[in-house]
Amino acid sequence: MSTGIAKNSLGEQTAHLKFAKACDLHQGSTPKDAIPLYLELWNSIKHERSGINAAAIFRQIKEPKKAIKTLREVVTYYPNSGPAWGNLGNNLFDSGDSQAAVGSYIRAIREGHQSTDLIASLVNALKASSMPNLALKLSLGAFYAGYTDVSINIIEIVADKGYSEEPELASWIDYVVDSITKNITKKGIMQVRKALAVASVLSSLNRLEKADRILTLAKYVVVEDQDIQKKYHMLNTYIWNLACSMLGNGELKKGWTYYDAGLLVPAQGKQKYQRSLFKPFPITKIPIWRGENVAGKNILILGEQGIGDTMMFTLILDEFIKRYRPKITFCPGDRLLSIYKRSFVSKEIKIVSSKEIMEEKPEEFHAQIPIGSLLKFLAPDMQKPYLRKPLLIANDLTSNKLQTRYKRSSKDRPLVGISWRGGAGKKSRVQVKSMELSKLLEKISDLPCDLISLQYGDCQKYVQNVTKKIGRPVIYDTTVNALKDMDRWLAQVSLCDFVVSVANTTVHGSGGLGIPTCCLVPKHHDWRWIKPSKGIKNSYWYSSVDAIIQDEPNSWDQELIAMRTWLLEHMAEYD
Repeated sequence: MSTGIAKNSLGEQTAHLKFAKACDLHQGSTPKDAIPLYLELWNSIKHERSGINAAAIFRQIKEPKKAIKTLREVVTYYPNSGPAWGNLGNNLFDSGDSQAAVGSYIRAIREGHQSTDLIASLVNALKASSMPNLALKLSLGAFYAGYTDVSINIIEIVADKGYSEEPELASWIDYVVDSITKNITKKGIMQVRKALAVASVLSSLNRLEKADRILTLAKYVVVEDQDIQKKYHMLNTYIWNLACSMLGNGELKKGWTYYDAGLLVPAQGKQKYQRSLFKPFPITKIPIWRGENVAGKNILILGEQGIGDTMMFTLILDEFIKRYRPKITFCPGDRLLSIYKRSFVSKEIKIVSSKEIMEEKPEEFHAQIPIGSLLKFLAPDMQKPYLRKPLLIANDLTSNKLQTRYKRSSKDRPLVGISWRGGAGKKSRVQVKSMELSKLLEKISDLPCDLISLQYGDCQKYVQNVTKKIGRPVIYDTTVNALKDMDRWLAQVSLCDFVVSVANTTVHGSGGLGIPTCCLVPKHHDWRWIKPSKGIKNSYWYSSVDAIIQDEPNSWDQELIAMRTWLLEHMAEYD
């Protein structure tokens, strides 16, 4: 294979040696060290491959400007270099200039540099340039021309733009999926990756049965020994995503079966895993409960990573006790300790702190299990909310003191608790689940009720600024901080006659207390909420919670109108 090195002032042999050394460094553990050699060859003899390789390393080390500069020099000197145009397109796309990337990709194809990866890159650039119809046509043409691997791109476009509702495309997707499915029996990690990519898109199209079938096939793909760990990481990640899709679509039995994959799938931040638990004892000392008879035996139940999830899953303990008759030691997390010790006076349930559980002897327990993992054994009915009567008990003494503090001796006007911000971690997730307080207040500021902030976190100045602008007072108590004292926060929630909140921990507090609650759920919601098309009006966790699901992302206008109607109807019944 030619290196493209001609006779020059460096000497042909010297140039070959420099290029070989640069390639060794490039392929080794220090690719950055190859850049000076590549650039020396490019600057002195305009060696095409050296310029392209130097740009590839710049892209690898996140220096796209240097990569683009180098590649522009290469295509100026070698205007017919398809690989250079393709690489330039990649770097332009990385830099956010998708339209310029489209032009580079097209030029690369014109120069004969055709591959599935290049076509897929062009498709993605067209999508990013708001040209999905053209991207779809290109993908279809490439597919019929023999580039069958772009079928994944086609399905992704169809899923993103809702084209799957068109009968012709819907049947075509089935054809593509079936053709891919036939090849999954081949060996190799790439077959696993391809299968799971298609299955993931099918999940987004709510074709969960087909997605599950492809998952089953992917499990049995044979891979090289060095790829086994990678295979199971990919499988667990997909199983977790499929579980979330199934639960969000009401496919509860299979969804809860797959839910445990979240214990193995990494997550960003301190959480480390999608379901990161406090684990006082290894399974070598206390085995995991797997559905065997535990009547009269002591089971250690562990809380979930988030306060809200633990509160939510606690609703199923009564059903677990009725069906299996165990004795339960429950470690819910220390923030919930005082609330649960008050709320669970049953002799079948012993509530313990993280410190107390460490003092227990492991041989006293028959088995242990995270509370969320119980649901795979209970096969819940989605048509009936799990909690049909109040579960939580607030501290009456604290509630009375707060009532006095707020100077609310009269019950002539209902008290409405409000919460408007949800999510944690990624800023994008917070934005999806949250709304502006001003938008919420504008819809209810004229109603004959008192308003109180139940929003956790320090937002006093924000509330003061918004209420001053709107001209509607909102009680904001600086002595209540759910992040530090959930017991006092729950006492505050218990004072409310009604609650209006986005999907956050507030809903688990008001729902657990049995307070009528209107929950504003984002369109792209998580597995905790079932789509209205499944026939359930209320939250399938709490009978007192009504879920209003957003119709269009980034706009709460219609949902806030529905929320106002909901609040008026409940206030009309207020005694």
